[in-house]
Amino acid sequence: MNDDLSVGPRRLASAALAALAVSLPAHAELYYEISGNFGLEGRFFQDDPAFAGQSRRDGTSLSFSPELYWEWGDGVHSLRFAPFLRVDSEDDERTHNDIRELLYLHAGDSTEFQAGIGKVFWGVTEFQNPVDVINQTDSVEDLTGDAKLGQPMLSLAFIRDWGVVDVMVLPGFRERTFPGASGRLRSQLVVDTDAATFESDDGEDHIDYALRWSHSVGVFDLGVHAFSGTNRSPTLQPVITGATPTALAPFYPQMDQIGVDVQATIDAWLLKGEFVTREQQSERFDLAQVGVEYSFYSLANGLFDLGLLLEIGWDERGTDASDNIFQDDIGVGLRFGFNDEASSEMLIGVIEDQDFDSRSFQLEASTRIGDSWRVAVDVRAVDADDPNDPLTSFAADDHVQLRLERFF
Repeated sequence: MNDDLSVGPRRLASAALAALAVSLPAHAELYYEISGNFGLEGRFFQDDPAFAGQSRRDGTSLSFSPELYWEWGDGVHSLRFAPFLRVDSEDDERTHNDIRELLYLHAGDSTEFQAGIGKVFWGVTEFQNPVDVINQTDSVEDLTGDAKLGQPMLSLAFIRDWGVVDVMVLPGFRERTFPGASGRLRSQLVVDTDAATFESDDGEDHIDYALRWSHSVGVFDLGVHAFSGTNRSPTLQPVITGATPTALAPFYPQMDQIGVDVQATIDAWLLKGEFVTREQQSERFDLAQVGVEYSFYSLANGLFDLGLLLEIGWDERGTDASDNIFQDDIGVGLRFGFNDEASSEMLIGVIEDQDFDSRSFQLEASTRIGDSWRVAVDVRAVDADDPNDPLTSFAADDHVQLRLERFF
């Protein structure tokens, strides 16, 4: 079992509990809430695996995501605890646990202080978010990068009429998760996370810093950030035994990044953009993801809304961008929002890589069943055959994923 409760998160968990002990009076009136879900998931692959050691069976897994919330002092103080556990039938590396959140919050009139383990999302586009650099990707959960590991953090927010300024100190780096030898959706060589190396001598103890200003002006939602620390996206380097590469080792470089995200809402139009300039290993380069979305409302006598999406991803490094598969990509999509009591929704997207002439297809749909159940289906498919294209590793991993969740 992959135990993700490493030293960094444990240290910040202790800090959050210490903050709780200091702020909680002896006879404080507590409000608390317990929620969460159990999940049953099945992955069904169309083809046999491409690489030796991969399981030939479809996968089944169970997940547990409780969330406990306490609030006291008329809402000034609160604590949120959200652990996560998955047990997978085929891949030991996908059997893992994590503390997604253990975060103390002190909410003042114009400031907010947070300490512990938290999740922060920055971004406005659909298919990738180059400005989203705080949390590490939990890639055994979701190949799209949407699932994130909890990040140890101390955060202070200044709330003013001219915007919100977040100052963040990020002690304790989280390494990315990767499928094990028996797992699907991996490269030919297994990633050996025990062989990970860092540019910084401090390794996973390096302290990162982030600063962000955000504000809404008219039809625009704006964000500007600066980040200095360890890149969450590693480059994968071959581990040579004798004269033969036998595995891949993650290498995490340091980076300094400045980024801007902007979204304009003009009637039924959404104009989106994320722009980054980054310095990494003595090289400066730019990244961008831009897009537009137009929505038609109340189609078919009000049965559903339909959004049309178009996005372009670009990386100045081109095909040398080994840590970014969206280096020259065009994505199109359809977003269905059904106007029913079950909050049914569906997203269909196709992304084409202009450099490698490859395509990836995804479908995500979900609907509630009653008040306590939800069923979701994800479909992923890849059309790629260029050996230099990272997507080619997943060409035999087209699959359907079904998920049933019980909420409480």
